[in-house]
Amino acid sequence: VHFYMTFSRLSLQDIFVPSEGYERAGAAIQAAEKDLEQKRKDMERRDRDFAHSRESKAMKKETAKLNDFQVKLHEEHLQQKLNHKQVVARLEQEKSRWFPRPSPSATACFVSEMICPRVLTSHSDALFCCHFVRMLIRLKTHGFQLLDFYNSWTIMLTQCIRSCSEREAQIFGVFLREMMAYVMYLRKDEATFAAESKDNPCFHRNYYEDPTASAVEWAQFADIQRGHGKWEGRIFKAIKAGLD
Repeated sequence: VHFYMTFSRLSLQDIFVPSEGYERAGAAIQAAEKDLEQKRKDMERRDRDFAHSRESKAMKKETAKLNDFQVKLHEEHLQQKLNHKQVVARLEQEKSRWFPRPSPSATACFVSEMICPRVLTSHSDALFCCHFVRMLIRLKTHGFQLLDFYNSWTIMLTQCIRSCSEREAQIFGVFLREMMAYVMYLRKDEATFAAESKDNPCFHRNYYEDPTASAVEWAQFADIQRGHGKWEGRIFKAIKAGLD
């Protein structure tokens, strides 16, 4: 119940900070400011009276607006990073209670009762589900088993394709793209997989109730390679059936 409440109350903004987007927006604003300032200087060189004209004043006003927007954007980015840091700290404290009895049924329940009802609601909810899974992995959440999770959702969620509306299909496409992008990242090379999976219980090959168990079988690079082919095969069959 505690895990369900945590999942339900969080939003995409809580678990993901689009820093690259903020940086691109900031760079675009700076470029616009420089361009506007350069145009104003060029006009002043051509016309000595331009500095006192309405057009010059309008340019100065527009530059001030862009500068103000840049400041507000920076403040928003800082605020979102602070909120994200606080959320992660809280989740770090709570994670030990999320999967008290790790098992295939617990993973199936996570997919059917939490992911499935939310993933088709909106594009932001689809992204939230993807980033929440990535968050579980980054937190090294004991009881969350990556291989079985992918096995579960590629069986359960692909059945939704047959009854999706056009809008839901587009949303589900976002989820599929992001989820499979992580698999592509893992299978890029063995060094990448080893770095991602090192000391991370999400990459256990089986379920273990004791997080400190010594005899643990770990997922291997070959497991991800085989799983990738199997998971994409299920997705392809579900999409093909919907198109026939």
